[in-house]
Amino acid sequence: MKSRIAVSARRLQGQKGAVTISYLYPFTSAPTAAQMQNQPFNTVTATVSATAAGDTSAVITHNFGLSAAEITQGFPFPLIIGQSDETTSPWYESSENPNFTVIQKNTLGTGPAVKVAIVRPHSITR
Repeated sequence: MKSRIAVSARRLQGQKGAVTISYLYPFTSAPTAAQMQNQPFNTVTATVSATAAGDTSAVITHNFGLSAAEITQGFPFPLIIGQSDETTSPWYESSENPNFTVIQKNTLGTGPAVKVAIVRPHSITR
C-alpha cells in the first residue's frame, strides 16, 4: 500500500511507507504556506495511523513558517493524544522544522491511531 502523502525533498528515504495522515483542522489536507500565513489558524490537527508494520515515522505539515529562534525555543507544541492503548503505539516528537513536524514510534506494528494537534506560538500581536 502506498502512502497517501507525497514524498517531498524534505522527507528521507527511510520515511517512505504506508502511514496514513488524515488532516482534520483547519483543512482536510496539508495546509499550504499561503493558507497558514497571516491567518487566524494557530493549530493543525490530524490523525496518524501506521498501516504497515515497519512504519515508524510520519511527517505532519503545518506550514507555520516558524523562525529558527522559535524552533530553538521549543515551538511549535505537538500534542500527541492516543486513541486507544498508548503502550502498544508510543508515538513521540522526533524533530521540528519551520513548516513540518516529524513524529515517530519506537515499536514495530500497525498499532492504533493517534491524534496530533500542532500548536504554534501566538500572542495578541501575532
